[in-house]
Amino acid sequence: MGGAIVRGLVDAGTVPNLAIADRDAGKQRAFADLGCSAHADVASMLDWLRATEAAPGDGVLVVGCKPQGLPETGPEIAKALQADSDTERLVISIVAGVTAEAVRQHVGSRSRIVRIMPNTPVAIRRGCSALVRGSTATNEDATLARTLFEAVGLVIEIDEAEMDAFSITVGSGPAYVFLLAELLADAGAAAGLDRVQALQAIIATTAGAADMLAASSETPEQLRANVTSPGGMTARAIETLDDAGIRDAFVRAVEAGRDRGRELSRS
Repeated sequence: MGGAIVRGLVDAGTVPNLAIADRDAGKQRAFADLGCSAHADVASMLDWLRATEAAPGDGVLVVGCKPQGLPETGPEIAKALQADSDTERLVISIVAGVTAEAVRQHVGSRSRIVRIMPNTPVAIRRGCSALVRGSTATNEDATLARTLFEAVGLVIEIDEAEMDAFSITVGSGPAYVFLLAELLADAGAAAGLDRVQALQAIIATTAGAADMLAASSETPEQLRANVTSPGGMTARAIETLDDAGIRDAFVRAVEAGRDRGRELSRS
């Protein structure tokens, strides 16, 4: 996810100076190829940030480690932030399943936390991100985080209690679209199409339908009805999907994913 965000921000050109810290030398080279200042540890990255920011504390730190890595990475960040003297720094967390307050406990009191949950289309500046303000975050912090992520897509502000539902619905949403494309290509091949051509056509159809949904004032239900002639081929196909319980399956899938997110946040 960190790589997707960096690629989107580089493409948008809205952030003049980007630095990353990653222990993996290969990832350091990959980020350097994108024009980032790449570092092996948080301390050296923050030293670079302090040397380039307009005023002390202006630079923003984005934490993007895996949840299970936060107990190790958090104290490293907290120690490095001590060099900010009396300055608090905005820290944007994209750590999945960890509340803003829990992130602050890991990275220390020199931080003001804004939590962001993006999805992977941020890499092509077509993403969607949820924003949650931590208890010490200011209006200016929220505005800055929103502006940063609006460069790579839509941003909506939600309450912390809604984050698990957002994560499994929207954060995971691209996976459902990719699964649909995969299944339609398989079904098309089973019905007699060349699978490669079927997938090409499905990609174009999915992109066109998404653009049509975004441009139309009609609801998804109405747009679907516009394609579904009574008694026709599409109607028969959708009836078959309904008989198979697709609607209930989606609800159960989202609820299961939401519950798993809650389990992870407690672990």
